[in-house]
Amino acid sequence: MSRFFIGMPVFNGEAYISEALDSIIRQSFCDWQLLMADNCSTDGTEIKLIERYVSRDPRIKYGRHSSNIGAVNNFFLIITPAIKHVNLMRHKQPLDD
Repeated sequence: MSRFFIGMPVFNGEAYISEALDSIIRQSFCDWQLLMADNCSTDGTEIKLIERYVSRDPRIKYGRHSSNIGAVNNFFLIITPAIKHVNLMRHKQPLDD
């Protein structure tokens, strides 16, 4: 299991997606997994992602919706799998030793 999760909702990101993905891949920290949800892009996002990234790097997981589900729903679809690895606490609630 990866120690660091990155969520990336995508819609018509062809112009910028390569720059974003290359910046993630270049990081010195390598124990990550990228979860991407394509919100039914109508540009070349899907082809660019699959051909250049998903097929070459097993840390990148990609899914594409068959119809646009809206930006908010796409965001929550990405964040939901990672939420079990997040621990929130109040500032007035110290951790026990």
